[in-house]
Amino acid sequence: MGRWERYSLESFRDADILVIVFTCDHCPRPRPTRTGSSDWRPIQRQEVALVAISPNDPAAVRLDEMGYTDLGDSLDDMKIRAKDMEFNFPYLYDGADQKVALAYGPVATPHVFVFDRARKLRFVGRIDNSDDPKRVTSHETQDAIEALVAGKPVAVEQTQDVWLFDQMGEKARVGAESVAGCSEGKGRSRIDRRKGNQGARQE
Repeated sequence: MGRWERYSLESFRDADILVIVFTCDHCPRPRPTRTGSSDWRPIQRQEVALVAISPNDPAAVRLDEMGYTDLGDSLDDMKIRAKDMEFNFPYLYDGADQKVALAYGPVATPHVFVFDRARKLRFVGRIDNSDDPKRVTSHETQDAIEALVAGKPVAVEQTQDVWLFDQMGEKARVGAESVAGCSEGKGRSRIDRRKGNQGARQE
């Protein structure tokens, strides 16, 4: 990716399906961020617009958390990751104020939101059921996309397990205890039927 520019939902208006993945550079478990475009290929189809967003405030990453990464979560680091991994989709920075993350409500990285043509939320949760490619036995995001492309109901609309809590800005402001670091996430976003299946809420 050689272009760095601003995006909005209007940028993806022509896509039948919009897939937004909240991910990051520094944590080891968001596998696609570490392995490049090939690991995203199963969910990249002609009908799909894929967008990756890093919600992390770089200042919220502790020094000890940098022991298992070659890059941090700054915009400059994201540019390096995108170039090295040859991303062929937008990898966007939301770390300055987390406005997008606060609007969507991811509780961990990676955290996937799949929207249909009407931009109704049809799936929210994990990419698959393991951060180890050799142990993956279910592909919830890919299954949701394939169902939408085929005009079928999404069998699994949400998953309980998403991996790593986001490094939001308040961690830097009020201390490390306010936000978990690279531990497994216990929270989940849920499709909110009261909003006409268009939004997500936290549990």
